[in-house]
Amino acid sequence: APNHKDTKETFETCLERAAKYNIAFDEASTAVKDKLIRKADKQMDDALLQAPHSKEALTLKKNIEKVLQETAPLIQQIRNQLASAEFSEAHKIIASIEEKQIDDNEVSDLKNKLADIQKSYTQLIDDAQSATGFGDLTKAAEALNKAIELCPNSTVTQDLSKVKSRQ
Repeated sequence: APNHKDTKETFETCLERAAKYNIAFDEASTAVKDKLIRKADKQMDDALLQAPHSKEALTLKKNIEKVLQETAPLIQQIRNQLASAEFSEAHKIIASIEEKQIDDNEVSDLKNKLADIQKSYTQLIDDAQSATGFGDLTKAAEALNKAIELCPNSTVTQDLSKVKSRQ
């Protein structure tokens, strides 16, 4: 039979685990409300270490994983939109992700990359068209080649490269 000391230690361990669970669960819940899904996922892992069969924790973990799973294909869509110079579509996808999650580093990186590529691409297309207007086909071709490197699937760069190949 367990002695008083063993029972007391077991009870103290249970209280300690319950306290750790409550802290982790509360932090995860707050993180979800703040759209910090990556942080919430880590906190839920900590909560589930303390109470692996908690229905509320398992339910929240499932909801967190759903958001993370929905984000992955959207990130690929953003990359595809960038390659096609479909900047407004890429912005819309990022906005849809940020409605649920704001702490995805990959999305943040793509958001910054989107701004840079959009600015550069637009400038290069303008440069190519301007150079063409002035009859400087070498400069136009250089700008166009750089635009194609940035957005290889863009219909604009594909159309312009067809024109270029006919020359």
